[in-house]
Amino acid sequence: MHGIEEIIPILNNKVNNKILSLYLVGTIKSIYKKTLKDIAIKHNTTERLFFKDRLPYTQMQKEMLNYDIGIAINKPLNITYETGGTAANKIYEYPASGIPSILLDNEHYRKYFEQYEWAFFTDLSENSLLECIQKIDNNYHVLTQKAKEDFKSNFNFETVFNSTIDSFFK
Repeated sequence: MHGIEEIIPILNNKVNNKILSLYLVGTIKSIYKKTLKDIAIKHNTTERLFFKDRLPYTQMQKEMLNYDIGIAINKPLNITYETGGTAANKIYEYPASGIPSILLDNEHYRKYFEQYEWAFFTDLSENSLLECIQKIDNNYHVLTQKAKEDFKSNFNFETVFNSTIDSFFK
């Protein structure tokens, strides 16, 4: 439900002469991990697919600095995934870390993120994914700064909390 099955097959491609790899951090059920490994075997991408165990939340920000692009794809298969743009932490942790992100191209995610330069939308096709990666790579340093700026001005607790508190005391 996260587009991972579609990303694994493109890992043998190069973008701007750079090798692609996919790191998955967190808890994963063994049967699903085997499914992902089988996809990698089928597409000869096992050397570019990496799994890392769940880390304490306090270590995630440091860990995220090891990566260049965030994957914030939730296929809208049920209400939990349909509303990820308003609740999923990782979608907001990426810009907090200055990481441009790839999101599923649908009405919901566009509603919340289309105005941000660091958010790229994919239909999960090979061409779409590679195009997103190339656009990010072509303008990486500007996009990382934009992501950080947008987090500071729009996506942090204080921004929302302070305006809510102010409305109570007016």
